[in-house]
Amino acid sequence: MRALIPTVFVMVFAFATVSSHAEGKDPLSALASQAKDTAEWNRLGDLYLEAARFADAKKAYRKALERSPRDEGAQLGMARIEIARNNFDMAKAACRKLESGHKGSSVGSICSAKLWLFSNRSARAIEELDRAIASGDMARGKAGLGEVFALRGELDQAIKAFDEAIQAGAGYEADIGIGLVKEKMGDKNGAVAALERAAAREPGSCLAHMHLGRLIATGQGAIDELNAALDIRPLWQPALLSLGEALLAGGDAAAAETPLRKAASGDENIGPANYALGRALEAQGKHEEAVAALESAIQAVPNHVGAYLLVADILYRGGKTEQAIAAMERARTIAPGEVSVYLRSGDLYKRLGRHTSARAFLLQAVSMNKNLSAAHSMLGEIACSRHLYDEGKGHYQLALSGDLVSVDKTDLFAKIKSCQGKR
Repeated sequence: MRALIPTVFVMVFAFATVSSHAEGKDPLSALASQAKDTAEWNRLGDLYLEAARFADAKKAYRKALERSPRDEGAQLGMARIEIARNNFDMAKAACRKLESGHKGSSVGSICSAKLWLFSNRSARAIEELDRAIASGDMARGKAGLGEVFALRGELDQAIKAFDEAIQAGAGYEADIGIGLVKEKMGDKNGAVAALERAAAREPGSCLAHMHLGRLIATGQGAIDELNAALDIRPLWQPALLSLGEALLAGGDAAAAETPLRKAASGDENIGPANYALGRALEAQGKHEEAVAALESAIQAVPNHVGAYLLVADILYRGGKTEQAIAAMERARTIAPGEVSVYLRSGDLYKRLGRHTSARAFLLQAVSMNKNLSAAHSMLGEIACSRHLYDEGKGHYQLALSGDLVSVDKTDLFAKIKSCQGKR
């Protein structure tokens, strides 16, 4: 299985498992009930293909071919199904048939470009796309080049190619491509704007809705977009995971549990899904279930630091001190360069009253990041408890000038005032 957030061609083709659609709000079924001509059936086939609903896609393209037996859009769609299913020989034969059956058309080159791009052979894809552009197919040719450049990490060139494709009449896929590239460039606002354009241009696009919801991340807007994606493609793990995270971020752990359980039962992203599920369960007080989910996350991703740290917290709060310490030791073993591990280790040992160990871990944390206000605050408390008042006040002052994460200024001033001996 390919990465979660590649560019559009690969994104469409990478999902080899067909999701069965549950009864519910399926906008594609509504489109199917209204489709009358070849173009409408081809549009529907493309949307089904994007949603990895291959059987439905094939039916739609066949409907188009019943009306126009030589329609190149429907024939290309049939070839793309074989590409998506990773049937290389069948797809290659279908592309050659398109080329020989449509002399003077770019459709054979576009088909081959998609095949080579899916096979990670970008140089061959560029050859075919250049042929398509030379024949006048600027929209599909430039959109394909945008995909190639994005996969190569040539992001500025990708944006330029996608923009040229849109100017030449390319579909919403080019806007999705721009959105994903802008995300890689760190331009979240630009990414959201591009994905909003894509969703507006094609409301039946599960990709546009899923990526838009994922990037919005929190709030009802994100939830609505992700539910729209799942209406089209139920049991889609990336959308389920993003929906669960959005609900968690909104404080609705009970609602988050349902999509996260579905995400965790799939065959991809098991580590992140179980980690999110563990957080949702812990937020509901289901501590044992939470630990089980977090251990599943660790099994899938052995270096998942967050899962180890949360397990340690849960075990500590459950009175299982030694098990909590063991979990924290595992975190330090697998992530010796992660400052959060030392910060949380120091916090754990401080809560246990083992100040010598706590101080050692907190000093290690601030040696890695001197601006950790939380670490300096705890070091100040430890020093003051040992009557090392100057040292304690020094740490409190460093906490005030630090990142102020997880600390309160008023509380720090109060601690400085109280850190003194008898007068």
